[in-house]
Parts: sequence; C-alpha cells; structure tokens
Amino acid sequence: MRILVTGSSGFVGGGIARLALQRGWQVHAHYRTRRPCFPDDAAVQLHQADLRDGAPDWPHVDMVFHAATNANARNVSAHDLIEGNLRSTQNLLRWMQDRKVRRIVFCSTISAYGDVHAPCVHENTECINTSVYGMTKLLSESLFREAADSIDCLAVRLPGMLGPNAHGNWLSGVIARIAAGRPVELFNPRGAFNNAAHVSDLFALALNFAAGGFSGYDMVNICAGSEMAVQDLVFRAGLELGKTPDVRIVDARRSSFTISAEKAMRRYGYAPMRLEDMVVRYVRESAEPA
Repeated sequence: MRILVTGSSGFVGGGIARLALQRGWQVHAHYRTRRPCFPDDAAVQLHQADLRDGAPDWPHVDMVFHAATNANARNVSAHDLIEGNLRSTQNLLRWMQDRKVRRIVFCSTISAYGDVHAPCVHENTECINTSVYGMTKLLSESLFREAADSIDCLAVRLPGMLGPNAHGNWLSGVIARIAAGRPVELFNPRGAFNNAAHVSDLFALALNFAAGGFSGYDMVNICAGSEMAVQDLVFRAGLELGKTPDVRIVDARRSSFTISAEKAMRRYGYAPMRLEDMVVRYVRESAEPA
C-alpha cells in the first residue's frame, strides 16, 4: 500500500503517517515548512511543497490522506485560510485527477456546523454562521463532491483530536492546564461531552474505507465511543495525572452539544474507544519522550 499524507508535520498527519509505517506501508509524507521526524529506517519519502502554489509531480499512490490545513487560530487571516485550505485542496484535487489517483480521506471539521443549537450533531444538522475556517472546509468538501465521478472521497468532520503531540483543541488544552497546575474554566459542567477522537481510531476508519468497495463521495462525523459529563471528564484526567484540578465554573447556563458517529459506525465500521480510555491513553502518551 502506498499512501500520500499531506500535512505530515502536524500531529494528525504525522500520527497517520506513523501508523501507516507500522503496517508496513510505503509512505510519502508531505510537509510545507517544518520537516517531520521519522525513524531512520522507516519506509518514508519526505516531500516539501507549498500546496498553495500547486502540487509537485509526486509519484503515483494508492490513497491520499489530506490533513494539511491552516489552523483555526485568531492570528490567521481569512486570506490565509482560503489560500491554505481551499486553494491547496483545489491543487491537490487537480493532481489526483491528472495522475488518476482515485481514493482520498479528507480531514474536515465539526466547526463546519457553526453555531449548533441542536443537542446532538448529525450529518444532516444545518450549518449556521459557519466561521471562515469552517467555510473553507465546507467548500473543500464541495470540490470533492463535484469530482465524485473521478475521485472516491470520504470527508471526515473531525472533533477535538487526541494522540501523540496533540494540541489546539479544548480537551488537550484542559489536560495541559491540569498538568501545569493552572485553573480550568468550565461552562455547563454537567453537560454531556464526546467531542473527541483518537488519531488511531481515525486511521482505522481510513483503513476500512480503503478496503471497502465504496465509490463516489461521502461525509461522516466522528467522536468518542462514549459520553461523560464535562466535570467528571476533567477530574478523571486529573486522577490520571495525579493532580486535583482547580475547576472554576464561568457560565453554567451556556448550552453544549454531543456528536453522533452512527453513520461512520454503520457504513465504515468506525469503532472508537471510550472517552475515559482515550483520556487515559493520551495522558500516558503525553508523558512519553518525544
């Protein structure tokens, strides 16, 4: 199996690339600026390229895992999000069509739904007031949907992702604050939470998609395999870290939502780990040397 992983210097792309290497696959690891680190004897070829300028003449692969993205951060402009997410995806799609690479897993985002008012998010939940970041992902999904006659695409709307070197989402940030002895601010502490997934479960989903006979375009949500009350989750993370979290309730009236991954489970055999097990695993992964 030959796989191209874009954004392999990020923790999602890097995690997918490492898991593919563990299976004995030949990995082509793309990065833009920061060179990723892999074992010296790994069957990996590194490719530096800025997808905003177009895709290089990469070798043919069996599947693409598109994790390259401009993150949803306050200092990232709308222009940079459009160039780094939408234009880069356009260029990658053109390369796939030119080289007749048929299969791709595309990392979209739960942020595509925008302001969620429903208690549980399903794939048919309306997208309302979507941010620029979420909109670039929605439009990228549309590109793959329109190319369904030549590209088999599974767009996965990612929640907060955990795994080695995870960062940039609520749960990884909370765990980092507990570890550092800093206060943790919560709203709706008794609200149910499952807005997380582990990179290994995402890889297993990609495996099932690659092995199946699906053709065309599809989109699914993913999440943890169980729910916990937010406050219980924070204290469980603290227990694993050996620390008592300094919890501060900032707005107990604010609403929250959970995510349904029933479609991914039914169609692609997605089998996520329980949320508590995921947190324990992530805390232990974070304690391991890089």
